[in-house]
Amino acid sequence: ATSPRVFVVATDMPLLTADLVLALVAWSEADAVVPRTAGRTHPLCAVYAREAVLPVARARLAGDDLALRGVLDAVATVWLEPDDVARIDPEGRSLVNVNTPEDLARVEEILAGS
Repeated sequence: ATSPRVFVVATDMPLLTADLVLALVAWSEADAVVPRTAGRTHPLCAVYAREAVLPVARARLAGDDLALRGVLDAVATVWLEPDDVARIDPEGRSLVNVNTPEDLARVEEILAGS
């Protein structure tokens, strides 16, 4: 990536809405803007400032530390808090992950009901 700010999203978030993406991009120009819900952080649906985050991420990878939490602790991170996420995504679907067959079935049920 060559842009000053980079939006990162995991491929297992099929219900992510444009509203949440736009909110993350517009929220703040911190080093990282990351949503969290019910005590869970979502660093794979976030906006990162390339110049600030890239050297930290590379150093942590070189040290065989793959946890994104450490990167977020080392840079200026702004959290999109659960109440903020709920205002943007009242149905709470945007950050649903599909990691298991059961998760997939749940998403298919949601989509069938839409």
